[in-house]
Amino acid sequence: MKTLLPALLLGLALPVSAQDIDLEALTAKIDARAGDYTTLGEILEGTDGQRALAAFDVMMESGNTTLAEIALTRSLAAPDRELRARALWEAISRRDGLVITVDTSEIDGNETALAVLAEWGGPIQTWPFYQKFPETQCINLYSRNDCYAGYNITISGLKLDIGYEKKIKGTFTLTEDGVLRGRIAPPAADNLTFPATIDFR
Repeated sequence: MKTLLPALLLGLALPVSAQDIDLEALTAKIDARAGDYTTLGEILEGTDGQRALAAFDVMMESGNTTLAEIALTRSLAAPDRELRARALWEAISRRDGLVITVDTSEIDGNETALAVLAEWGGPIQTWPFYQKFPETQCINLYSRNDCYAGYNITISGLKLDIGYEKKIKGTFTLTEDGVLRGRIAPPAADNLTFPATIDFR
């Protein structure tokens, strides 16, 4: 028995060889699943808006994280505006906060604007979420109580507004390439605004 045990343990430790894997069956399964994902993506990006909305709902409700990710990624840049608006709220509400990136190319050489931006917090700003209210598509940036005026993010259609008194205000629109683009302004900046984006990818 003592002489057999080391050999048995050695056999258990060996990796499964390629001969033990049915590569053809595995490839067929991969191809089938890839085909399913392609089909669902085509429905989301198709011209039938109602079918696209139905596909989005089914994929989001499936409990499958891969399907949900595909639904969000494809729908944010889908041709149907209603689907994109639906996806916008879902994509934002699943996050713990926003990362806003300022496009500094517009203010290159503008020392005053660059100084304001640097003092304000720099070209990349993170805003954590506190409480989400799906019924009104409002997310608090400060309080966990009801939608807190002046300290929140609100979404309406393809538009996202952010406001935090004495810290930031801005408006973004979800563009056809699936990116929120807009402008933000620091407090008391004498009408100085900065172009910025919120990218989901």
